[in-house]
Amino acid sequence: LILFGQDVIDRKTGRRTYRKSPPQIKLYISTRKNRYSKNLSNNIDLVNVGTWKDQLSFGTIDRKWLEGKDDVKHPKLKTTTENPGKVIRHFIDQILHEYYGINKDAS
Repeated sequence: LILFGQDVIDRKTGRRTYRKSPPQIKLYISTRKNRYSKNLSNNIDLVNVGTWKDQLSFGTIDRKWLEGKDDVKHPKLKTTTENPGKVIRHFIDQILHEYYGINKDAS
């Protein structure tokens, strides 16, 4: 735990303290070819699927934040918990468009 830019040390143990949080799961998405994995194209919005407490969440690239910015290596992500079917459908459309040239309306 960091407070005012400094590590917080437990006085009894002398160890750094950590803020407790509920267990979380993050599944990151990549592509694989010839046994090698690499990141998906930056044109794909979905970056990860995860959980927070008992809710499914999707980490997607915040395209509005990217507007007007050039050469961003690590775009800002936004977390979406509503409409999982819509998020997954958009992801599939983008994959078909980007990697297979199918469904040109996905961009």
